Amino acid sequence: MGLATTNAINPAVRQQYEWLPYPARHPQDERKRLLTTAVDELATINHYAWSGRRDLTKGLRVLIAGGGTGDSVVYLAHQLRNTPSKLVYVDLSEASQRIARERILVRGLGKSFEWIHGSLLDLKPESIGTFDYINCSGVLHHLPDPDLGLRVLSALLNPQGVIGLMVYGQYGRMGIYQMQEMLRKAIPANLPREEKLAMARTLVGRLPATNWYVRGKDLFDPIAEMTASEFYDIFLHSQDRAYTVPQLFDWLKQADLRFIEHTFEGRMLYEPIHAFSSDPAMLEHVLTLPLPEQQAICELYWGVASRHIFWASKSGRQQASLNDLEQIPCFSHLAMITNLQTAIQDCTTPACDFQVSRPGVPCLKVSISCDILTKRLFSLVDGRRTVGKIRQELMEQFQQPAENIERVIHHVFKLLAGYDLIVLRHHSTSPWSF
Repeated sequence: MGLATTNAINPAVRQQYEWLPYPARHPQDERKRLLTTAVDELATINHYAWSGRRDLTKGLRVLIAGGGTGDSVVYLAHQLRNTPSKLVYVDLSEASQRIARERILVRGLGKSFEWIHGSLLDLKPESIGTFDYINCSGVLHHLPDPDLGLRVLSALLNPQGVIGLMVYGQYGRMGIYQMQEMLRKAIPANLPREEKLAMARTLVGRLPATNWYVRGKDLFDPIAEMTASEFYDIFLHSQDRAYTVPQLFDWLKQADLRFIEHTFEGRMLYEPIHAFSSDPAMLEHVLTLPLPEQQAICELYWGVASRHIFWASKSGRQQASLNDLEQIPCFSHLAMITNLQTAIQDCTTPACDFQVSRPGVPCLKVSISCDILTKRLFSLVDGRRTVGKIRQELMEQFQQPAENIERVIHHVFKLLAGYDLIVLRHHSTSPWSF
């Protein structure tokens, strides 16, 4: 079926990203750091979407749709560097693609790639095949018809494939849209783009405290620190829309997709327990509602969701279960870079507290008991022992009933899995090393 043509692309969008590749990146920076993207954490996707049963070492077919300057393509290629994977990158901007390709070369990750300069709307399964994972972050909301864009990507998914998406959130960007409207009206339309950018920077730099964007400025990077590409993308973009939670679920439905889960950075903004824990009766009521309604209520409660970052598929959530004793708990990359296991082992207080947050999002404080049993539980998480094996070793050491040990395991692992610090991998799959 002829789903798309490049005529569905706003020419001004293409011109913008040729002029100002987004996000601004310097390829040589790859020699000193690796930027991670939570939506592309493959072990976490395996946990939520493939029941922990996908053997990632056997490789994936991956599409990066609207890859920009390459954050996602670099991180995915890094994770899959020792696997027989195929990665396909597509973007409208030649300038952006040049930066992405140079970053890949600097990292020495240039194998098994296909680079396409063009529109994701022109991709068809019969010519390019289908994919196990598709990344499309910050792209579809810049199309004149985002519904069409999502249907195109849905057609490119394998039956069990997963798509990682980021689209703008309506309520967290209310101040942005007021600013966009003001700038469109206040700046002469016939000015060269460089002059428009300079004039907009001057105006935005002296906004009064009453301005709605200023009131919500903590949701975004400080204006003085924004690169030209970031500033233009936020305030002067020619094609931009955002979604509420109900619109998000309707959007997925029209493309025959089902919601899986939000990434850890903003997950608390959609979970009733964090909004209504002080009101048990209200919490109990909200939890009886369908999931989209629960999330819509929470979105309104917090009012700060400027981005929805989540996974979807045709089959929906297929989460690995702790009740399956053959699942293997593994510390995620996030847990490793935060030294979670060491922090628990070295803790000398009754509990270890840590925070999960992102700029502009209320900080979530998590507390883990540091009793001797919990510390021993942490020491047994090695990426190879199954839940059943861990339970057996704890029972033998502490001489407690199985139900007591299971209660501790479920409490600790469920808490950590909720923030992608622990993920499960089925024992039938090969060990996966970041």
